[in-house]
Amino acid sequence: VLAGHSRILFIHLTPDRVFCSAEDYGIRVWSISQQKELMTVWSFHRHTLRRAVTDKRVFVPNHFPDSDSISEYSLEDGTFQRAFKVTARELPEKTEGPNKLFAELSVTYLAASDDWLVASLTKDVHNSVVVAWYLPDGSARHVWRLHQRVRMVQIVDEMLFVGGDQQPAKVFNLTTGDEVLSFARPIAANESMGIDYDPAFPKSLTVYFASPTEVTCLPLRRRNIYKCQQCDKIEAQPKPFKMCSRCRSPRYCSVACQTADWKQHKAVCKAPGK
Repeated sequence: VLAGHSRILFIHLTPDRVFCSAEDYGIRVWSISQQKELMTVWSFHRHTLRRAVTDKRVFVPNHFPDSDSISEYSLEDGTFQRAFKVTARELPEKTEGPNKLFAELSVTYLAASDDWLVASLTKDVHNSVVVAWYLPDGSARHVWRLHQRVRMVQIVDEMLFVGGDQQPAKVFNLTTGDEVLSFARPIAANESMGIDYDPAFPKSLTVYFASPTEVTCLPLRRRNIYKCQQCDKIEAQPKPFKMCSRCRSPRYCSVACQTADWKQHKAVCKAPGK
């Protein structure tokens, strides 16, 4: 039993650690095997709920006046690793529309994978920016300006899903930065949006919209999202990649890629049913 004196914001588990964050302190770390608290690390603002956790790292937004930056901490020992900074020049100079929600830039949502950190920053209801950093070298690889308030960012495989309150959800290829497709619908004021994805079924996913009273699920087939077997390029509508004419399994973006992959593919290429 882990006792505290404030509202819990999130809990993350590793094989022998429990990481727990609440409103009035940073993150407390307990050992499962030793059954005791090991340390209290990191002190940051109450929006710790806006965080991203991987197996080895946790990313959290910083205090004002550094609310346009993100800190990375190790989940092994709680030490600070590095900071990711978003500059004001990545948003439009002028505020559009009468409803100004944020006087200064601030991180609103985070998503992370082993290779990518993605953050959305919203200036007002008409201007947001989404930034993707490549974690192996820490560089900001992509910046997308969107004319709406971003309400969700989620990474699925090599794709980034971005949902907002004025336009349909968009899907970006994190490797190339290209927009792959747009689907679903905007997020309503009282809703949250998420993606349910099972790696065992890579061609299917479910988009859900959750309100206080109901959940709407939209099962989708990723018919229009294929990766080239040779170069890993992601196809975009309306020109689908061509598949192998014999086994009808791998997809290729060009004849050159299919030719280059044939030396390895021919060992497993068989007609269906043989």
